Amino acid sequence: MSETSELSNSGDERPHSLDKTIRIPTVETSEDEENLVSFRQKISSSEASDGEETLQDFLGNSSSNRPLHLLKRARRQAREFDKKGELELAVKERIRSLAYCRLVYGNGHWQLAKAYGKLGEAYLKRKGFTQQALLHATRGRDELLQGEAEEYRSTRLSHSNDVLAVMELVYYVMGKANFLMREFRKAEQAFKKAEISAKERLKFEDGKMSGMYVKIMDCLGQVSVKLKKFDAAVEYYEKALKHAGKIYGKNGKELIPLYQGLAMAYKKGDMNHRKCVEMFEKCIQIAEKNFAAETTELADVVYSTTIDMQGIEGYDSTKSQNRLEQCLEIYKDSYGSDHKKTIQAQEALCSVFIHDGEHEKAAGIVRNVITSKMMVYGDPSLSLAESYQLLGTIRLSQGKMDKALKHFGKCQSMLSLVLGQNHKKTMQVTETLDMIKKTPGAMKFQSATEKLKDRPRFNGTVGRSSLLGSSTSSNY
Repeated sequence: MSETSELSNSGDERPHSLDKTIRIPTVETSEDEENLVSFRQKISSSEASDGEETLQDFLGNSSSNRPLHLLKRARRQAREFDKKGELELAVKERIRSLAYCRLVYGNGHWQLAKAYGKLGEAYLKRKGFTQQALLHATRGRDELLQGEAEEYRSTRLSHSNDVLAVMELVYYVMGKANFLMREFRKAEQAFKKAEISAKERLKFEDGKMSGMYVKIMDCLGQVSVKLKKFDAAVEYYEKALKHAGKIYGKNGKELIPLYQGLAMAYKKGDMNHRKCVEMFEKCIQIAEKNFAAETTELADVVYSTTIDMQGIEGYDSTKSQNRLEQCLEIYKDSYGSDHKKTIQAQEALCSVFIHDGEHEKAAGIVRNVITSKMMVYGDPSLSLAESYQLLGTIRLSQGKMDKALKHFGKCQSMLSLVLGQNHKKTMQVTETLDMIKKTPGAMKFQSATEKLKDRPRFNGTVGRSSLLGSSTSSNY
């Protein structure tokens, strides 16, 4: 096949021909393939920069149509969408980057495994896509364990750190997916493999742990608590706090969930109540140093920590009440009364009042909660029915039978509409309502129809010696 074709104008025979030379490129261009192979070996593995300068040197000004350029652009856009919280668009860009990565690097390459891991991580951030996250993370692991990944991991020291980082990522995603699916044994195995990869990376990073190692230790602590391995959970959380302190500082906000996890391990394991309270107080202290006063970020930390501290032996309920009131004021100022966070804070404060025996204050809060839930959840709704049940319980403890019957009746009606009459919750409320009606104090509040139901039936018969309407003194 000739590389050039000449078209000449031959007068009348070719009136539409051009006096130009058109060069047709041939398929046998081995020089480009050699350049692409050499470029693959020079590409940086870091996704933050991804060899952008080397890419431009290789592609020049006509790089807009190259798969490698499209790969870089898809990765960059995926990171931008992820920062903005547009998770669906981030997943689409990760899918594109996976397709381009297969074109550029081929099967069995650690970069392809990394693309699978990043796609699984993107799915993991979206609710309801846990199965997809586990699927792609498993495929990423399989790519590492076959093909060129074995060669990179065993012979190419320049890529060994990159391969270990990808193994750390895919096993982390597998562990998180299994954890969300409540497969705690499988999650523990995956996190331990991620921990091994993280420790192997120490050889290439001079003993410096990454933020991913802290996440893995945190997840191992959570899994250990679920499996009731409380001693192991405490050990994992202490490791996470040690390395997180080196990375983020002793008062970094990233330490707050770690202290909360450690405190919960102490609490659920019933190990050391004093230490447990100290860890919770440490969370609030760090939050106060990192967040300004009267902010929702500070209120979120104080609220969650206060809720977790309830029920600990020796904890002062007055301090809990003051903190919940502080959070409630912040939520009202920031979100208003008709917001889910405001409602949650009110319900938590109500439980504190009930625990302290201040039932009238608790009833006043529940009435406000009912008004807010009508706006947020609608009428009827399950959440609103639970509030009516709580208010009925408070009135029952006060001995106000008429109000208790009224609130339990509303609760029963809503549960029958929302869940059905044969649902477990509906039947429990019905049994409670029937039991209240049978008490002597509640008899006078029953309706006429309800009183007729309790009246015994007249089923006796009277014997007669003669026909109805006849007389014994009759001559007939």
